[in-house]
Amino acid sequence: MPRICLTLLLIGALGACGGEPAAPEPEPPAPDVSAAEELIARSIAYHDPAGLWDRGEIALRIMESRPNGVTRTVEVGMAPGSGAMEVRRETDAAVVSFAVSGEEVLRRAVDGDEELDEAALGEHGLDAERVMWLRNYYLFVWGLPMKLRDPGTIVDPEPVMDSYDGQQALKVRVTYDPEVGGDTWYFYFHPETARMIGYRFYHDESANDGEYIHLDGEIENGGLRLPAKRSWFFHSNEEYLGEDEAVSLTVTP
Repeated sequence: MPRICLTLLLIGALGACGGEPAAPEPEPPAPDVSAAEELIARSIAYHDPAGLWDRGEIALRIMESRPNGVTRTVEVGMAPGSGAMEVRRETDAAVVSFAVSGEEVLRRAVDGDEELDEAALGEHGLDAERVMWLRNYYLFVWGLPMKLRDPGTIVDPEPVMDSYDGQQALKVRVTYDPEVGGDTWYFYFHPETARMIGYRFYHDESANDGEYIHLDGEIENGGLRLPAKRSWFFHSNEEYLGEDEAVSLTVTP
């Protein structure tokens, strides 16, 4: 009668009875992660610990104000993981809206009228190129720091201790593959919590062009925590350009 090795029931197949267990497969080496990438990961863990930005549906209501007195109420509904977005912008002059899915403009309207020609749409900033720019703008500025993991993002490996808006901050320099963008960005994080506190960008850093953006307050829903208020300034003369403030946030996983 064949002898049964009970050991097989405990440690798995070993080959012949009494054989030595197979050597475990070596684990692949962990990928090298720079100190700056670790800081960005910490910041994302602070702002979006459950990864809702990439897999959920986000609804924002934003008040946009400009120095010339123009104010806009903007309602943005988006699924960042797919690039889908619907926007409704209300001013004293008109209500403009559009819907985008991926790289396709689905709908554009002024005061509910979707039958306008391209010239009329262009007068209200709804030409196709402008619509896609606005879609990418809202995804980027409201999706930071999560958007710092997008393909084509080049992160300098070492953060630098600096100051921003009167407070100590860790600064990370970011550039982009040429097909993605040509600007140079600096992002600033709280040294202890890794909360994002501001950023700046240059088209030509030697010319001191571009803008810097202060972040104030937070708005939170469902575990997603976004900076609530953005104030924009020119580098060249520190001119105030405007303020965008999220007054409501709803997240659907």
